[in-house]
Amino acid sequence: MATLPELARAHSDLDEVRITHLQNLVSVWGLLADLSFADLVLYARDSR
Repeated sequence: MATLPELARAHSDLDEVRITHLQNLVSVWGLLADLSFADLVLYARDSR
C-alpha cells in the first residue's frame, strides 16, 4: 500500500516542504474528526 508522500509525489506537483506539511496535517485528522463527529475529505489538484 502506498504512503501519503508517495501518492503526493506521484499525482501532484507538491514540493517536499508541502508534502511534509500535508503529512503533519493528516496526522491529526483522526482526533479532529472524532471531536467534530464528522468525516474529513481532502481534495487536491492532480498534476495532469
